[in-house]
Amino acid sequence: MSFDGSQYWRNRNDGREDLTAVGQKSFGSAYNQIIYSRRLEVLDQLLSENFANLEHDRIADIGCGNGFYTRYFHEKGVKKYIGLDISESSINKLKQAFADFEFIKCDVTLEDFKFGEKFDVICFFDVLYHIVDDGRALQALTNISGMMENDSSRLIIFDQLASAEVRLTKHVVFRSRKRFQDMIDQAGLEVTKKRKLFIFLVPPVFGYTVIDFTIAGLYKILGFIIFKRSVVGKLFAKWIVKLDRALIKMDVIIPNHEAIILKKKNTDKI
Repeated sequence: MSFDGSQYWRNRNDGREDLTAVGQKSFGSAYNQIIYSRRLEVLDQLLSENFANLEHDRIADIGCGNGFYTRYFHEKGVKKYIGLDISESSINKLKQAFADFEFIKCDVTLEDFKFGEKFDVICFFDVLYHIVDDGRALQALTNISGMMENDSSRLIIFDQLASAEVRLTKHVVFRSRKRFQDMIDQAGLEVTKKRKLFIFLVPPVFGYTVIDFTIAGLYKILGFIIFKRSVVGKLFAKWIVKLDRALIKMDVIIPNHEAIILKKKNTDKI
């Protein structure tokens, strides 16, 4: 499937300054603020559990977009941060906003991608499922693996996996868990930890069943109601977050976004 990611994100971000530029654009700004607060909550947990000295770690943020996570790392006092993105306009805006950080326009899916520097933490948030071509997605993971130290570096991915591949739009593919596992194996990576992000705060996707179209319709109606009613959107989102937390504690399994931490395989044991 041919898809021009650079053009898509240039059009998507054009004129948008809030989180609808990168999030659930049909839900409005207030609802998206709660979505991204939940993302930061999980990211905080993962970083505190796995990285003892974040302030001095080398951070690479691939697909830095509108700088939501850039701001987070800046507030955390990170000294070494590099943001990479395919959108020149995003890179230029971030250079102006965060003069003490480095930003590079590049495409991590290219075979000739080269980056000599190594990083302690590499962020790949909600990017992989936008790389709809499997070959380019695998190339991206292989390139990222080359940016990691053998033992200490960690890659954090936010993604949604399903029992079978689901393609509902031209710019999104939710891969099967088996396909994802095959890809990280080929890239020389292995999973060390997972954490569920959402159950119902963003729409779950099961496949192409009647329930999927029913859920999609309900969320369309929800978006229509809350898009311009920020108070309703925020209150409803906060209620859904509480429901999600309860269901996550109960280990409810519904295909939705999760945080996945990976490291390089120990090839010495192979």
